[in-house]
Amino acid sequence: MKITRRSFKDLKVNRADLFGEYSEFSVFDRHRHFIHPMVIYLVISILLFAGSIFFEQGRYYLVGLYAVLAVLGFSRIRMELAAKKIRIRHRPMKHVFREGDEVEVTVEIENRSAFSLSGIALEDHFHPGENPDIRIAVHRLDSYSRMRKRYRAKCDSGMGRKTIGPLKLTIVDPTGAFEFDIVCEEDLSIEILPHIQMIPDLKIQPPAESHHFGIYEVSNRGASVCLAGIRSYDNGDSPRHISWRLSTRGRGLVVKDFEKSVNATVNIVLNLEPFWQLGKGADSTWEYAKDIALAIVSQQAQLGNFVSFMSGGTIVEPGTGENHVYEIASKVAALRLDAVTTEKSALLIEPNELKAGSLVKFEPLFLRGSEVFYIVPFNETELELSERPLRRLHASGFHVNVVFIDSAAFWRRNIKSIPASNMVMVDLFKRLPEVTKSLRTTGIRVFLASPERTLIQTFHASENPL
Repeated sequence: MKITRRSFKDLKVNRADLFGEYSEFSVFDRHRHFIHPMVIYLVISILLFAGSIFFEQGRYYLVGLYAVLAVLGFSRIRMELAAKKIRIRHRPMKHVFREGDEVEVTVEIENRSAFSLSGIALEDHFHPGENPDIRIAVHRLDSYSRMRKRYRAKCDSGMGRKTIGPLKLTIVDPTGAFEFDIVCEEDLSIEILPHIQMIPDLKIQPPAESHHFGIYEVSNRGASVCLAGIRSYDNGDSPRHISWRLSTRGRGLVVKDFEKSVNATVNIVLNLEPFWQLGKGADSTWEYAKDIALAIVSQQAQLGNFVSFMSGGTIVEPGTGENHVYEIASKVAALRLDAVTTEKSALLIEPNELKAGSLVKFEPLFLRGSEVFYIVPFNETELELSERPLRRLHASGFHVNVVFIDSAAFWRRNIKSIPASNMVMVDLFKRLPEVTKSLRTTGIRVFLASPERTLIQTFHASENPL
């Protein structure tokens, strides 16, 4: 525990005089909006001291002065002894939640001193929530007692590992002159897993060269329930494919040929470079892009397709199944939210930093003929880096899909909270409809994602309006 006495200077908030702003739960709060109680005691002490000098019965004033000082001294000692005997901590709780869950946090307060306390303020910091500052009134804490205070908060600040704490308990003596802060610096760590949303079925084109069984039928020879034709037996053909009825007609061994059922390989590239991000907390292009990526991952893995994930320095090789989805979801949730707090904008970055965040470095990892989903907030500066690689991938036989996040929508929603150092010109977002039409003309599928509509609406059709 860390114990700090709040000095007269600490109690003032952005003021040059003796007025200040204090704990809203203090019993002296209404007075402290105007003047701190210590000022009143100081004035009384000065008047008593002056009376002891200038009046004939000055000794009575002096006795009164001693009484005031004795009361203040006793209160100070009493509060210091009590503060050293107070313990606060979070009670154990489960450590895994999902986005949108409501969490009940329990705080235990123990008073091991011989003094009862009242007018106490408890403060906690619930970082998984959009409004992290929590304040709770504790009206009375008896001596040698223990109590628990509970509050409920919603996990609405995005996915990833979050902390709860530090805890702070502010106690005030009965005279209102002394305040002590007792801080428990042990944070409680919890993990917020993403809430994966459902999206409509995406039109995926599997590569004919795939050797993995799946739900897609291609014209190549393989092993599905669809008969493609018959042919003469060749060495290595499976005996179970021999048509014995046709083979008895004097044509030799005849083998049935079936169409090939394969799955697809889907590569998801998530551009989370901080230069293109706008918004705050869960209401940001950063969090929205992660939601889109995980929705695609979940759907394609359920279909049995192989899914790979790439973003910055995070690469997850192709795989499928529930465990693979969990692996990608954990990687995505662990990505830090540096994008919305960066002090750099797209106008201040260096050329080498731009190159590091481009689509080019992931091209060698794509299986020939596979699906590529590129998710990025729309910005004309970023488009100059990614447009040529996107067109080249399409010309090389890849099935290219681009999910543009409407940066202008986030700009309008968060214009008041965007740091001045991260401001970019709104003109960089205006050409989104024109760019979308141009890419679709070449055969690239473009989806337009906006916080003003759901992901189901976004992926309902590739020709959705802005």
